[in-house]
Amino acid sequence: SLLTRKAIDVAEINQIKSYEQGHFSNCDTDSKLMHERLMSEFGAKHLWTYPICWQGEIYAYICIGSEKKLDVNYNDYCCEEIRELVSRIGIGISAQLREEQLQIRAQYDILTGLPNRILLQDRLNHAIEVNERTGELFWVMFIDLDRFKNVNDSLGHIAGDELLLQVSKRLQTEIRESDTVARFGGDEFILILQGGMEENFRLNILHRIINTIATPINIS
Repeated sequence: SLLTRKAIDVAEINQIKSYEQGHFSNCDTDSKLMHERLMSEFGAKHLWTYPICWQGEIYAYICIGSEKKLDVNYNDYCCEEIRELVSRIGIGISAQLREEQLQIRAQYDILTGLPNRILLQDRLNHAIEVNERTGELFWVMFIDLDRFKNVNDSLGHIAGDELLLQVSKRLQTEIRESDTVARFGGDEFILILQGGMEENFRLNILHRIINTIATPINIS
């Protein structure tokens, strides 16, 4: 099936990446390379492979097969057409990736990777809408690290950043996929805990989160 996914190992991906201006090769079902074997299964005996990269990373590649031998000098017009196609696909992929990066930067904290205030507000609005529609309760938990300034002043901002990063990782291990932990700013975090859990269970979760953060953190 044309829709079947095939795994390609890192070594083969790196080899395709090295074909910066396209690569002509023969292909058969006994080839060590997955993409050559696949094209051979479709009846191709010769192959032109072209990687599509963005910011030094390969995101896709194009394989064009033929029963007749391909020659880089045989049909310059055809080669230019193929390169133009690859260029257009690359531009489309890079535009999508740039948009995704901008969206991530707009909604996620650069240091911790947690949702920032913008995405937190969206998650909070959603929780309120669900509550109004279904009556499902949720808890909002505000966490502030006391005397965090002392860490920055005595150990430096690199140590302070590492502390924030480790705290954020600990918080993420204590919540479910349906919950949210966000960096509100500086040394402040906000958690949204979903679901109408009975009160003792909720308090146990809160105590567990506090104890997790209170466990000493070693930095460098």
